[in-house]
Amino acid sequence: MGTVMIPASGGTEFNVYGTQAAATIYFTGSPNAAVWNALDADAQARLMVQATRLFERLLWDGSKVAEDQVLAFPRTGLTDRNGMPLPTDAVPTIVEEAAYELALILNSSTDVLNKPTTGTNVKRLKAGSVEIENFRPTDTTSTRLPQIVHEMVGLWLRGSDGDRGYYYGADESRYTAPDPVDDKEDQADRGDFDLIGT
Repeated sequence: MGTVMIPASGGTEFNVYGTQAAATIYFTGSPNAAVWNALDADAQARLMVQATRLFERLLWDGSKVAEDQVLAFPRTGLTDRNGMPLPTDAVPTIVEEAAYELALILNSSTDVLNKPTTGTNVKRLKAGSVEIENFRPTDTTSTRLPQIVHEMVGLWLRGSDGDRGYYYGADESRYTAPDPVDDKEDQADRGDFDLIGT
C-alpha cells in the first residue's frame, strides 16, 4: 500500500495500491509506457485513487489481516494460482500491478466505474412457441473488471459457488463439476422439478 498527494506539490493524501514510482517502472515494460509517462503527476495520482476506490467496492475472498486496516489488501485465507498462500504482511505485487492497469484504462474511459457486469442474466427467452428458461445465469464468467485486470485478480473475487459447480462473476478456474444426484436434489428442493428416484 502506498499514498499519493493531490496536488503533488502538497495537497490531500490518499491511500492507493502501489506507488506512482512503481507504476512508472511497471509501465516501462509495456507498450503503454508513453501514455502513462505523458500524464502529469496529479493525473497519475487521480487515476490511481480511482482504481483503488473501484477495488475497494468489490467483494473479495478471505479476510482483512487487521480489522482497522485502510484497504482491503493484504488479506488472509487466499492462495495464488499455484495453491501457495498469499503473504499477509504486504499487498501482493499482482494486486498493485492490476491497479496500475486499471488506472491506465480509466485514463481512456471511465465506463467501467458504472458497469455492474459485462454479462447477462436472462432468465426466460421466448420466440413464438419456442421458449428457453434458465435455472442459473446464462453467463457465468462475467465481471465488471476489464479483461486484463480480471485475469490478474479475478481469482480472489468473491462470488463462486463451488458446492453447486457454478460461479457468478468470479473466476472460471474455480469451477467444479456438480454431483448430478446432489444437483437434481437441490433443484427438486427448490421446486424446479419432481425428483422420482435417483
